[in-house]
Amino acid sequence: MRKIFFLFLFSWCFLPLYAYTINIQADAYLLQKPIAKYTLEDVKVLFLKAGATEVLFNSPTKTEVNIILPIITHEEMIEANSSYPVVPVVNRSYLWEGETIGNQYVLKLDAHSYEGISAGLYGLLQEVLNFNFYHPRAMQIPDLKTWLLQDELTYSSRPRFNKMGFHLHTMHPTELTESLLDENFPGGEKRIKEYIDWLARNRQNYMEFNLLETINRKEWPAYAQKWVKYMKDRGVIAGLDLSLHMKQQSAYKLYRNPQKSFRTKEKQILKRFNELTVADWDYWNVEFSETEFSSGNAQKKAELRAYVHSLLLKKGIHLTGREHVVKPETMVNKGKAVSEIVTDSLDKYRGTMIHTVMFYTLNDILAPVYGNENLLHMRDMLLQDRQQRETWYYPESAYWVTFDNSIPLFLTPYLNARLEDILYCDSLNIEGHLTFSSGWEWSYWLIDWSIANWSWSSEINGKYIEPYPEQYFDKLIPYENSIIFFKEVNKLQNLKIKAGNLMQYLTAATVTDEMPMDKNFPLHPMPARTYEYLRNRASLQVLDSVEQNVISALKEYNEEYQYYRQLVNENELKNLVYKEIVESLDMVALRTQHRAATMQYLIDYRKSQINKDSSAEKKALTNLETAKNIREEGIKIVRSRESNYRYPVNELATKRPDHTSYHFGYLYPVHDLHFWEREEGQALNNKWKFWYKNIWNVGRIIGIVE
Repeated sequence: MRKIFFLFLFSWCFLPLYAYTINIQADAYLLQKPIAKYTLEDVKVLFLKAGATEVLFNSPTKTEVNIILPIITHEEMIEANSSYPVVPVVNRSYLWEGETIGNQYVLKLDAHSYEGISAGLYGLLQEVLNFNFYHPRAMQIPDLKTWLLQDELTYSSRPRFNKMGFHLHTMHPTELTESLLDENFPGGEKRIKEYIDWLARNRQNYMEFNLLETINRKEWPAYAQKWVKYMKDRGVIAGLDLSLHMKQQSAYKLYRNPQKSFRTKEKQILKRFNELTVADWDYWNVEFSETEFSSGNAQKKAELRAYVHSLLLKKGIHLTGREHVVKPETMVNKGKAVSEIVTDSLDKYRGTMIHTVMFYTLNDILAPVYGNENLLHMRDMLLQDRQQRETWYYPESAYWVTFDNSIPLFLTPYLNARLEDILYCDSLNIEGHLTFSSGWEWSYWLIDWSIANWSWSSEINGKYIEPYPEQYFDKLIPYENSIIFFKEVNKLQNLKIKAGNLMQYLTAATVTDEMPMDKNFPLHPMPARTYEYLRNRASLQVLDSVEQNVISALKEYNEEYQYYRQLVNENELKNLVYKEIVESLDMVALRTQHRAATMQYLIDYRKSQINKDSSAEKKALTNLETAKNIREEGIKIVRSRESNYRYPVNELATKRPDHTSYHFGYLYPVHDLHFWEREEGQALNNKWKFWYKNIWNVGRIIGIVE
C-alpha cells in the first residue's frame, strides 16, 4: 500500500497541474515601482484569462506555481563603447530558470533593472507560454487551464538594440492619428494607452509620432502630458517628430515665416518649445529641411539646429534627425545635407536616423525608389554615422501612398527585408531600431509584431531561437497546411513581386509619377514605358514584348498563387485572423489579374489602331469588362475586411475632417478600390494627368495652401 501511495505521489508531481494557483514573489518596493506595478497587474489578469485559478503576490501559502522575481538594489546601465555620447539605457536582458520542486513548479527570474523584469515577464508569456500580443486591440490567449511546464527550463533573452520601437506616421490618417493629435477625440487617451500596452507587452521601449501644425496649441500639451507619463510608467521612451520649418503635410513648425509673425525665428522657436515641453519628452526627432526633397540653406539650418539643441539640453531632451533616401545631388536645390556641415562639437551629440523605404533592405542591389537604383548609399551612411554619433536604423513596415495598404496589397517581402536588416544591424551593434509604421489593417500588424519580436535574441534550454520570415505567422496560425501555404506564397512574392519587379505594375500612380516627363519623380517602382505610351505610341514590337513578358508574368503569379491557395482549408477560415491574412493575399492575386486585364486592353486597343481594325477595337473592350468584374470581386473582399476592422470603419474608410492634409481615413482609397477603377477609366478615356479622378489635395499636401 505504501509503495502504491509513493508511486501515485511521484506520478502526480510530474503530471500537468489541472487546477493551479500562481504565487508571484516580489519585494514591496518592486510592487510600488510603476514599470513593474503595471506589468504585474497586467500579467495577473492575463494568467487569469488563460485559466489560472488565482494569482497571488507574496502568498505565505504554498501554491502550485511559484514565480520568484529579483530584488533590484541598483539598476545596471548599458555602457557605451564609443567616443561619442550615447543616451544611456538600463540593461533589459534577463534569464529564467524553471524546475519542478516537489509538487510545485518554480520559476526564477534573473534581471538587472525594472525594465528587465517587465520584459522578462512578457517574454515568458509570449515566447514560452504561447501568448500572442499581435495587435494593440487583439491578442491570442492560450488555454492554460492545465499548467504544462514540468521539465527544467532555461530561457534567456537580450535586446538586439538598446532602443527599439515604432514611429507612428501621423502625417497620414492612420488608426491613432486623431487620438494622438486631438485632445477631444472620443476615447483617444484610451486608444493611446492600448498601444503603449502593446509596446510594453512586446518588449519595446520607444515610441514617437508626427506632430502636426493643426493641433490646438493651447490645449494639446496638457493632453500629451498625461499619456507621456503613462509611457514612462510603462518603460517606454517618449519621442516627438516635428520640424524646423517643413512645408509638407501640415508638419508642426518650430517657426513660421518671419513675415507672418512679429517674432524672430529664435523667439518663435522658444515660444513653441516652452509650449510643448509641458510634457516630459525624451527625444525630439527634428526635420530641418522644408521638404524631404530639398536641403535648403545648410549653414543657416546648422545655426538654428544649434539653437534648438541648446534649448533641449536645458530640459534633458535629446536631439535626433533623419537622413532621407533622396541623394543630396538629386534634391531640388542640390544643396549639401546638414550632416556634411559640422560647425562645432554639437554634431556628435545629434543622433541620426538612417531611413529606408518600402520593402527594400540596406543591401538590396535593386531598390528603384526615390530616383535611386538601390539604397546602398544609406547603408554607407549608416556605417559612417555609427562611428560619429548615436545612430539608429529607421526602416518601414508599410508605405501607404499608392504602394501597399492603400491599394491594398499585403506584401510579405517586408518580413524578409526587415528581418535581414535587423540581423545586419545587430551584427554592427547599431544603437537603435525605429520602425516607420503606416497602419495595421490588411494584415500589416503581422509585420510590426514580427519586427518587435525579432528585435530580441533568445535561447531556450541552450538552443538559439533561429528567426525566420514566416515565424510569427506560424506561431499564430498553427494549422499544418497553413504553414506551407504562407511559406510558399511568401517565397512567390519575394521571387516574382520583389526580385522580378512585378511591383512596378502593381503600384498605383501617384501625383509625382504623372507630372510632365521633365518634372516627374517616381517615388516607387514604375514601368519604363508609361501606360499612356502603350495606348497611343507603342510599336507592334513593343506591344508584343509587353504581352509576352509582362502580362504573362502577371498571369503566372496568379496561377501559382491559386495552386498554393488550394492548401487553405475553408473550414479553418473560421479563425478570423487566418481569414484576414488569406483575404489579404487573395487581393494581391486579384491585383495581378486586374493589372493584366487593363494592360491587355491598352495593347489590344493600340493594335486595333495600328491595324485600323474597328472590330478589334470593340473586342478590346472585353478586357475592361473583365477588369471591372475582377474589381467587383475585390470589393466583396473589402466589405468582408471592413466588417472586421479593429477601429470604426467610418474613421478608417470614409471622407471626414481630420488633422492631416488628407481629410479621409487611410483606407478610404480601398473602400471602392479607387485606384483600380481609376486605371480602368484612364485606359478607356485616355486620361493620364494627375488630376483625373484625383483624391489628393495637392496644394495642402505640399504646403502651398493650409
